Amino acid sequence: AYGVGTAYANGYVDPAGYGSTVAQPAYAAQPTYGSPTGYAGYPAHGGHAAPQTAGVGAHPTDAVHWLVPTGRSGLAIAAGYLGIAALFCFYVAPISLIVGILALRQLNGQSEKHGKGRAIFGIVAGVIGLLVGALVLLSG
Repeated sequence: AYGVGTAYANGYVDPAGYGSTVAQPAYAAQPTYGSPTGYAGYPAHGGHAAPQTAGVGAHPTDAVHWLVPTGRSGLAIAAGYLGIAALFCFYVAPISLIVGILALRQLNGQSEKHGKGRAIFGIVAGVIGLLVGALVLLSG
């Protein structure tokens, strides 16, 4: 037969020859698992319905919610970043204060949005930035 015991340049020896059918080891049968039951959003009979969720990161207990600003007001996110900038550059402080107030007003009317803490931070950082800016301008 062709290739039986043929040694190749890379050191490989083909013991059974090209195209031969070498018996593969037998594997044990895999266990079967029942369908999940008792999980919210899945039917008890084991069907394949999609879970009923509000989206990834929409709930405050989701880990993604703390990393990615999902479900938050855009104004609140802007107020938070402007508040950080206002702590280092007092010219940004009035903008941070205004955007923080607008975000807080928007969030009071919408219960499904989050970001009240960022809006409050924007307001507080804006006030601190204004006070530091006033002290700098008055002192010299």
